[in-house]
Amino acid sequence: MVLVEKLLQLFGRGSDDEEKPYRCIQCGEGYDRLHRECEMCGSTFVAAVEEQEPDEPN
Repeated sequence: MVLVEKLLQLFGRGSDDEEKPYRCIQCGEGYDRLHRECEMCGSTFVAAVEEQEPDEPN
């Protein structure tokens, strides 16, 4: 996983990563569709991104 982190630091992430509806829970790689295995780190933990509601002022 250290190698993946170093590569992401070196090359950065694409600006469209924020719009990807699926993301690897382990390394954070984004995908347009659900995958059984992350192509970056090999993890089987790829899940749909949950939209967070903005914090409401108190």
